[in-house]
Amino acid sequence: MELNAWRYYINNDRVLLTWGFESYPRENDTISEVSFSFYDVAYNTLKWKFFTKERVSYNGEFNENFDISNFISNNPNYNTSVIPNKLFYVDISWKYNSQERHAYRWMLITGLYNPSYYGNSEYPTIKDYDSFLDCYYTLDDKNYIYSAKA
Repeated sequence: MELNAWRYYINNDRVLLTWGFESYPRENDTISEVSFSFYDVAYNTLKWKFFTKERVSYNGEFNENFDISNFISNNPNYNTSVIPNKLFYVDISWKYNSQERHAYRWMLITGLYNPSYYGNSEYPTIKDYDSFLDCYYTLDDKNYIYSAKA
């Protein structure tokens, strides 16, 4: 099972996230509890954890549409009309036959990548965590750790 789709569109105070798996589980194998944990890179804190709805199959692409204020601020009076340029490290986790698995992506809260959502010659895809071939980041209890691939 592999995360093969990750793109997003920022529109005012909303995020349209399209994600997807290439998944061909064997008979009687189960996939469950797919969630996204949004970590604020500037403060090394978990800001929001989003659980997707359960599905019969996780093969394909799916859309989630949510309010940015869910993971930008803990303040209920936060003004979402001005979206800060925030960078989030997203831990995508799921259970495959009760064994927890993870994939990781970035989400930059800005309209910069909006043209990439639909794709065109100038912005064919969103450059993301998966695109950085020479490095990787891991998350220990509280810190993001940069490591160069050997």
